[in-house]
Amino acid sequence: MLMDRSKLEEVLSQLGNFEDDIDTVLSRLLDHPYPSDEDEMANALIGIQTLHKLRLQEAFRVFEHLIEKGDLK
Repeated sequence: MLMDRSKLEEVLSQLGNFEDDIDTVLSRLLDHPYPSDEDEMANALIGIQTLHKLRLQEAFRVFEHLIEKGDLK
């Protein structure tokens, strides 16, 4: 995978998906005609948490690679 500044911008922008993911869960919880059970909501939130951690790890991996290459100072 090519790691350059545009890749860093891409992975950083993906961190914003966290808000969209939370909005999706809130919409399901508050606006859906059938109630959600606690397990469904807990699983959704755990999934969002895991994805956010993975996105952060990828952002740091790309960032560290660019520093090592000397592309970022």
